[in-house]
Amino acid sequence: PADTRFLNVLQGADPGAPMAPATYVQSTSGTAFDGAAFAGSAVYFPVTNVGFAGTTLSAPSGVGLMLVTGLTPNATYSISVQSAASGNVVSIAPASSGTAADSAGVLRLTF
Repeated sequence: PADTRFLNVLQGADPGAPMAPATYVQSTSGTAFDGAAFAGSAVYFPVTNVGFAGTTLSAPSGVGLMLVTGLTPNATYSISVQSAASGNVVSIAPASSGTAADSAGVLRLTF
C-alpha cells in the first residue's frame, strides 16, 4: 500500500486487571485526524503533516479528556463543543485568541 498507519494503545495494569477497550476515532471534516478513545480519554493525531486549517472531531460518550496533537506550538484555537446522542462534536479552528496549545503543539480539552 502507498500509505499504512498503525495506532497502538498500551495500558499498564496489575495482573488479572481488566483492560479498558480502545475505540478507533477520526475526524469528520476538515484536516484529517485519527486516534483512539479509551478509559475516558481520546487522543487524536494528524493523518498528514499539511497545514492545519481546522477540523471537526467526535468524542464518544464517556470521554472527559481530549488531546489533539500535531498543532502549532503555543498557537491559539477557537473551540466549539456540541452535545450529540453519541457524545460530543468538537470543532477546532485557528484563531487570534482562544484556547492555546502547549509548547509541544498539544491541545488539551476537558468536558
